[in-house]
Amino acid sequence: PDKYIRTLDTLGTAKGKPFMQSEYAKETPLFDEFGGIANAGFTGKATGFFHTEKHGVRTYVIDPLGNPYFAVGINTVCLGDSDNHKTYSLEKYGTAENYYKEITRSLKDIGFTIAQIGDHRAILSQKNGLASVIGVSTIGAYMRKLGRGQVSEGVYPHNNTINVFDPDFVKSAHQDVANVIQKGGYADMPNLFGYTTDNEQPVGTDILDRYLMLDPTVPSNAFSYATAWAWVARRMNCVFPTYEQVLDYPEHTEMNIEFLCFLYARYSKVSKDAIHASDPNHMYIGSRVFSTCLMDEGYLRAAGYYLDIITINLYGRMNPSAKVLTDIYRYSGKPFIVTEFYTKAYDAMDANGYKLANSTGAGVLVETQQDRADYYEHYVLALLEAGGCVGWTWYRYRDNDQGLFRKKGTDNVMKMCYMVYGKNAHPLTMMDQTGKIFTVAEVGEYEEIYHGERFASNQNANKGLYTCKFNSMVTVYTYGRDGELLDSMGYEVEKPESETPKDGTVLKSLSGDRSFTIGEIKNAHGGTMKTVLTVYEGKYVALAHSVRRISDHLMGLVRYFDDKKGE
Repeated sequence: PDKYIRTLDTLGTAKGKPFMQSEYAKETPLFDEFGGIANAGFTGKATGFFHTEKHGVRTYVIDPLGNPYFAVGINTVCLGDSDNHKTYSLEKYGTAENYYKEITRSLKDIGFTIAQIGDHRAILSQKNGLASVIGVSTIGAYMRKLGRGQVSEGVYPHNNTINVFDPDFVKSAHQDVANVIQKGGYADMPNLFGYTTDNEQPVGTDILDRYLMLDPTVPSNAFSYATAWAWVARRMNCVFPTYEQVLDYPEHTEMNIEFLCFLYARYSKVSKDAIHASDPNHMYIGSRVFSTCLMDEGYLRAAGYYLDIITINLYGRMNPSAKVLTDIYRYSGKPFIVTEFYTKAYDAMDANGYKLANSTGAGVLVETQQDRADYYEHYVLALLEAGGCVGWTWYRYRDNDQGLFRKKGTDNVMKMCYMVYGKNAHPLTMMDQTGKIFTVAEVGEYEEIYHGERFASNQNANKGLYTCKFNSMVTVYTYGRDGELLDSMGYEVEKPESETPKDGTVLKSLSGDRSFTIGEIKNAHGGTMKTVLTVYEGKYVALAHSVRRISDHLMGLVRYFDDKKGE
């Protein structure tokens, strides 16, 4: 099943009339200034702010003008994640103001309607631009005040727990959220979509056990420890249960699940109350959950009580789980947005012409940029078919900026291939220009010759809709006699006249020392070489095309899937 890719071109072909030849495909949307669909055939309440309403069998987001809206999003829209990114941005666009103006126009032209993470003020300042989600910290900010952080808390004495049961958490959350909302002037902004809080909070089927095993002598553990033991005593109807009795209890697993629900009901209520105390106009869309929260009925019921929309980071194999997608709406009663998903391609190049290692990161690894585009269509078709989805966000706007290294005393340039994370992040292996991999011990002393993103975030991955730079690029693919992809190499070229150059078009390299002919030729060994325009002004052509295709058929796809369910 994971090998079958369903795209717009293949949708419906197995059982009759293809989607693209059907009446459904003729329902192309007319977008209003917010990205809502003005010719959907129905409208909701024009409240001046984004909200949700049920129409027919689906729940929709309704934009400020009253039109149905799909949050087709992109993560991390900013000037740059590294100093190099910022330099490239300013070299290309001149000023930060012009950068955001042109990038907003480009993203809307592709079919995006919302930015999930990024420079909110710059995004929201664009007239008729993208909607934006504001991320505020409630529990994270409170824990930092305690001198604690979640990243390094996986072991005793804190056991990767969060302090939602502390009485001071409520006051802290209200103060911190109010500061963000008042400083940004967000409460009355119609193009603000809603708020998320923190991100990917601790989960797990052992979460109750972790709270029960906290060290109570650590002051910041006191309320978490006491609440967990009071909760379990009531749940077991036992005044002073021991930890051994908890482990041996026949409903031990069920108690962990119920405690997870109890924990996130508290977190969600405090966070929602804090947001609506300062901004009653906009939606609260949760904390972008992952892992077991996606499948836990208790968590989903608790979240559904407090949230307007469930936000999930959904990775995995080629197909999003149909059970996860249907259960989210079944148990929560609320629509959902997938706030993170992506795939990375073997053929992607970094700013210096080296292949990205793609050795880490949750996205599926495929061979080519066209495969990424096909994956996008396949994935979001599954989301639309599920019925409860009101949006999705590709992670992310831009590729990682990869650092380069050199063994001291040599000219052997290497890229980081695999690394250790944490405070003492460092490479474990490196790859040279021939593709040979060395351990750091084999490399010996090395020096950084190109400073990319900091080690801890540099996953060397092709995550973005845009490359590190904004230049155009061709990719030369080499295939064997049996059609197997043997290799791919990318080269920067002068800006072509079109994003879709015809076969035979000759493009000059940016350096001017060679030229490339678009199209396919046979080589002397019986295989083929295929030259494709992969990137146009920094934008991956195939992926951008697929985003546009889906956006151009949103309402037709919704009706297609809803009608199929009724057959």
